[in-house]
Amino acid sequence: KAINGISNKDIKAFGQYALTAHREGVVLQDDFIQGQRVDAGDSVMLLADEKQLWVEAKVSPNKKLNLSIDSPAVLKLEGQSYNA
Repeated sequence: KAINGISNKDIKAFGQYALTAHREGVVLQDDFIQGQRVDAGDSVMLLADEKQLWVEAKVSPNKKLNLSIDSPAVLKLEGQSYNA
């Protein structure tokens, strides 16, 4: 009886929910599957804030570098230079 009382409009809305993050970002990974039940506050996605990017560099431990925190750097990638 309850199933028959569901309108076509209600059926179209099933399974469609807006997920709102507390910050802007790009989805790197989603940690849920279709049909999974989640509760308020559960983490379901991994977001990256691309306003500030990180670069990891492998440098020989024998190489002496005189770097301090907040030292400026230039990243060269595919013929382009980026100040960091």
